[in-house]
Amino acid sequence: MLVSSAWHPESRAQGRPSSRTTRRARRGRGAIVEDVDGNTFLDFAAGIAVVSTGHCHPEVVAAIQEQAAELIHMSGTDFYYPSLVELAEKLGAPICFHPAASPNTEQAVHRFKGQSNEAVLINAFRNPIELMFAVGSFCAGGVLERFPKLRVAFLEAGSEWTVRLIKGLRQRKSQKIDQWLAERVFVSCAMDDDLPYIIGKNGDDFLITATDFPHGDAFRQDQLAIGLKARGDLTERTIEKILSENPHRLYHI
Repeated sequence: MLVSSAWHPESRAQGRPSSRTTRRARRGRGAIVEDVDGNTFLDFAAGIAVVSTGHCHPEVVAAIQEQAAELIHMSGTDFYYPSLVELAEKLGAPICFHPAASPNTEQAVHRFKGQSNEAVLINAFRNPIELMFAVGSFCAGGVLERFPKLRVAFLEAGSEWTVRLIKGLRQRKSQKIDQWLAERVFVSCAMDDDLPYIIGKNGDDFLITATDFPHGDAFRQDQLAIGLKARGDLTERTIEKILSENPHRLYHI
């Protein structure tokens, strides 16, 4: 096949005539994309990194057709869907949770809606409360037992809420909770968390830094690295675990 041109995301940022506003894709096979005029392009972007197996790989197409005959789409916030967890476990990838950001998503803090101070109460309770429910569901609801290779992380709500929650969970699942915190359950911490107290109660094997780099807040790793070292109340070993060793165990990198 004669390739007419190569395409890369940078080309559309140069104000060139070949920007995506003038391209009309018709089909793709492997690394080649064909437009409606029959011109072919070598896709250096792999569909913006979502078709690393190539466009319309036969096995991928077959899997999509099989799934489409069963269920085309649903929201993970509306139904529990075991296939999501099964795939993560098969890939060896963790499932990471962020507190609900959309006001349209069902949340426990919606009980405060309509009150004159609803914004204050919702902002104060939302992130830690939602993640407490999530951790409780996974640790006490049988998910981690049903999927013994699954790893999970709970991000951007600090870690101080873990002390009371883990204490309650230990009353029923003490041995498993402590094992999971060291191997499969991770929580991101913030610079101003009372980390010596948290570590004294729950250890430091489950604490990580969050990875939401677009947010210029205390959860960013660069800021957290500086802040943790400046505190003066954490050992170098603990800091190394939070910034590097524990995230490596979470993501298996």
